[in-house]
Amino acid sequence: MYEKVDVIFNKLDIFLQDNDIEDYKIPQVVEDFLRKEMKHKRFQLDEKLELFYHFTIESQKHELEKLIKSETKKLKKEGYFDDMGYFYTIYETRPYMRLRYAYMRHLSKMGKLSLAVGEAEEIIKLNINDNMGVRYWLMKLYAILENLESAENLYGRYSDDGSVHFLLPLSILYYKFDQMKKAQKYLELAYQNNNYLIDFLRGDLDFEDEEIVNCVEHGVYRVGGPGEIATIALECQDLMFLSGSYVIWAEEKLNAL
Repeated sequence: MYEKVDVIFNKLDIFLQDNDIEDYKIPQVVEDFLRKEMKHKRFQLDEKLELFYHFTIESQKHELEKLIKSETKKLKKEGYFDDMGYFYTIYETRPYMRLRYAYMRHLSKMGKLSLAVGEAEEIIKLNINDNMGVRYWLMKLYAILENLESAENLYGRYSDDGSVHFLLPLSILYYKFDQMKKAQKYLELAYQNNNYLIDFLRGDLDFEDEEIVNCVEHGVYRVGGPGEIATIALECQDLMFLSGSYVIWAEEKLNAL
């Protein structure tokens, strides 16, 4: 997709082999190599994101923040913030949206969840239609932080969305607050939209299934298929770990249907 980036990574692979460094397991060495290669070249925003992904954790955060600051200043000067609320519909601001999304995900990865929530909320302000599905990540974060009021407000804004990504964290959150009827309501709605949910709760999801393998490798899934549930299983591990006996309760409820 990005020829200059591919060339750099090919050079990096050769460098690592020549120095007997296994894969990318010494992040600082990889970062130093990439910084040297980037020093005298110009890159598009998406190309920079691809390269920064292989920096150390703290360096990624620092570089993403610098990029956001400079790109925000540039877009404001060019008048794009006059269209705030519709950023993803404008071709010129899509890379900026992907940058903000990457930063939000990175904050979550670092465990800086309240900061990630703030970033996700800002992204949705920039693009109220939420073409990127930030609301799914945000609902999960609200569930982890047990912020019921914000979760209910978010659901109210996108109540036509019946995806498991959106409904399962909400069900878990109601369970945490002992609002069992609502917890069951959203669990059943999620199950209606993807019957593979019961396999996930039972621990029977087959991660060698061809559709799931393709989903994990390429990030594309069929709504209502096993790949969708596999994505949730991978992206919501932190939430499921903190959900106590929810899985046992949810499996019992779905078995009774």
